[in-house]
Amino acid sequence: MPQTSTATRGLVVRPHWLNCILQHGKTWEIRGGNTKTRGRIALVYKKQALGEVDVVGSFPLTKELFDAHPELHHVPDWGWVAGRYANPHVWLLANPQQAMPAREVVRKPGQVTWVKL
Repeated sequence: MPQTSTATRGLVVRPHWLNCILQHGKTWEIRGGNTKTRGRIALVYKKQALGEVDVVGSFPLTKELFDAHPELHHVPDWGWVAGRYANPHVWLLANPQQAMPAREVVRKPGQVTWVKL
């Protein structure tokens, strides 16, 4: 039986990180800035919502925090973060759930971080 979704927005996530969120306890999504978004969102890859998660917070990421919590972000080294983001932030995630079945998403040109569902 298909699940009912309450998400109205989707976050575009690459497959490796999406799998880490849904299956391996990744609760810190590292992005290049703060988000004020809170609540249930879909996790989108290409044109499919493959899961959902709650965004419950956001805060600046320091090297000290990064080094102290590798089990929460799954990123192998700080150099990758520092080279990619001038102002890295953690988007705090909770309650991941894989979509059964995957939900089709219409992704318009220019939607690289967020997708309106």
